[in-house]
Amino acid sequence: MRITTQMLNETARKTGLPFTCNTLLDQVGGQNTGNALLDALNNKNSSVYPNAKNKKDYEKLEKTADRLQKQTEKFTDQGSIWDKLTESNDPKEIYSDVEALVKEYNSTVKALRSQPDTLNEFYQYMLKQAAGENKEALEKIGITVTKDGLLKVDGEKYKSADVESIRKAFGGSEGFAEKTAFLADRISDNAEANAKSASVQYNAAGNTYSALLNRYDFRS
Repeated sequence: MRITTQMLNETARKTGLPFTCNTLLDQVGGQNTGNALLDALNNKNSSVYPNAKNKKDYEKLEKTADRLQKQTEKFTDQGSIWDKLTESNDPKEIYSDVEALVKEYNSTVKALRSQPDTLNEFYQYMLKQAAGENKEALEKIGITVTKDGLLKVDGEKYKSADVESIRKAFGGSEGFAEKTAFLADRISDNAEANAKSASVQYNAAGNTYSALLNRYDFRS
């Protein structure tokens, strides 16, 4: 059934919405109507129009941070990767793991940037600081920190590095891998909490919107 301006105006009278010389359609299509409900409906950023993208972005960040944590934990003091490197005495033996670490680090930084809240900005800073504090050791094995805070690995330079330099770049209780693994764990926890919160808000907003539609039933 086609909804006409007259029908909307009649609905406005029945439900108690303010009726002025402007039609209800004009109010819904306009801005700053003076009516809280209509203004909320006009505001696409309000909770009446729930943003499912936030939930998906936080879920993506959580998964990315989890992968970073698992990858960096291989390079901590308890990581099994050192046994493999010591046994082979060949940097190429763990090159794929180094590449994966760099990839997941960069993915996490980019995912944090897609959700620019205060805490995520703090985590970006802390990740960049962890890399910066080990900048010289990382550069010695072919991993550079770019101006935008990402990592870049030079495969040839890495493969010519000695085992001790690789261990120095990643290892130690205060090393890059330990700090990054810790931060990745915190990032994942925060992203999970935000995803759950966004889900609750999304469902609540969806229920509110349905209730509003039922209340202002244009078929009346």
